[in-house]
Order: sequence, then structure tokens, then C-alpha cells
Amino acid sequence: MNKQSSHTFVLSLITLVIAACSQADTNQARLRDTLLALDQQVDAAFLSQDTALMGSVLDDTFTWVHAGAKQRDSKADTLHIIANHPLQLERDAMDIRVFGNAALVSGYVTFRNSAGKVIGRYHVHRTYIDKQKQTWQLVYQHVNFDLDADTKSAVKEVAYERYWSTLP
Repeated sequence: MNKQSSHTFVLSLITLVIAACSQADTNQARLRDTLLALDQQVDAAFLSQDTALMGSVLDDTFTWVHAGAKQRDSKADTLHIIANHPLQLERDAMDIRVFGNAALVSGYVTFRNSAGKVIGRYHVHRTYIDKQKQTWQLVYQHVNFDLDADTKSAVKEVAYERYWSTLP
């Protein structure tokens, strides 16, 4: 192989690597968009009390760990909560991380009761698993209080007094 042929070969190889990396970035971006849309559907199902949609998104092994870890709910418990406790929520931008067939979606959400009164601001962490290729299911949700100085609510104050202030 002469010098010019070897330069052409190296340039071709570099072009192929760049194209492959670009395609991987595009696929990752599409996957994050898909997961964000699914996560927004989960929020919409909470808001509209759509237990049918939630039933199809929640995995049978789903667990919801509430703030302070004092309560854990199964899929059936969660569907009951959605059907009987209307909520409103406002969410900040969510961070999405994908690890093969698992994805972590997290960010801050402000919950309001049906009258619009702020219940509290929380950090929500959801774990989705793609068990059947292209069918993502929610398997785990952990919600914890946002205890920053800017967010004041009776719920947070009570939770702080009951849980966090008692820690050594």
C-alpha cells in the first residue's frame, strides 16, 4: 500500500467512526425523547386519574417509596391512589440517563391538591426498564421532600420535625 492509499484508508476509517458516533448520539437523543414523552404521560395520567394508562405503564413489580420512606405502595396501591386522590403538578426539566435497558428519570415536581393548594415540592426519581424491547415500563418511583430554604410548606415542616430533626 502506497502512502496516498494509506492516507485515504485512514481518512475513510475516521469518517466511518465519526458517522457511527453521530448515529449513536442520534439514537440516544431519540431514546431520551421517547422516555421523556413516556414520563410526561405518567404525569398526565396522575393528573387525569387515568388508571388504565397507568396500569399499562406500571410494571407488575412496581414500587413507590414515598418521602421519608414511611410508606411503600405496590402497583395496585398506586392505581388506587391515582383513582381516589386528584392532584395537580408542575415539573421542572427532568434529567434522563439511559443504561442499556434501564433508564433513570429524575427532577423536581411541585404537587398541589385538587383545590390548587401546594402540598410540597419534591424530588422525583423514576426507574424505567425496557423488558420487551421498545416497551418501557415504570418499575420504581421514589419521591422525597425538597428541603431547600425557598420552599416552605406545612407538609415539609411536619416531615422535618418528625423525621430529619430526630436523626443523630
